[in-house]
Amino acid sequence: VALAWVPSGDRFYMRASAEWELYRRLPTTDSARNERLARVARDLKLGLSANPADGRASLMLAVVLALQGASARQVAVALLHSMDMAPNFRDLWLWRATYFFAAWTALSPDEAASVRGQLRAIWRNAPALRLPLLQSALAAGRDRELALSLVDEPDSRVEFEQLKASISPKR
Repeated sequence: VALAWVPSGDRFYMRASAEWELYRRLPTTDSARNERLARVARDLKLGLSANPADGRASLMLAVVLALQGASARQVAVALLHSMDMAPNFRDLWLWRATYFFAAWTALSPDEAASVRGQLRAIWRNAPALRLPLLQSALAAGRDRELALSLVDEPDSRVEFEQLKASISPKR
């Protein structure tokens, strides 16, 4: 019986993760970084073609696309795919939200409404993420979007305003 390597989404994701670590360890001045990042993107795309339901790979692809200078729309598409495939994978919530804030202008009104639903779920279900989520929104200038996500939840909105006031510089 002969054994053959069978491509799978997980194998491509693991290879992309290894390439990512190699990329991160290269000095920022090293010319091999772009090639390494291209390998990460290639492996992620191959992995997603084998397993389109991998929300981790979609999020990682969004990060790589952003680093490669892709358009905000390309990044947003990968983020939306990640959210669709893994909406409740809590390990992805903060990272995905951070990149959504950065790519917000590329979202359609319907997509923005879906992302607001995710932001509301994060706020409601992960109290430990509230401060970092707000800090991420503030850093991207998208605290208004986070506030709009909480508009129908008065207690959450009050907490949001109090938390924002406690970390915002006094003017």
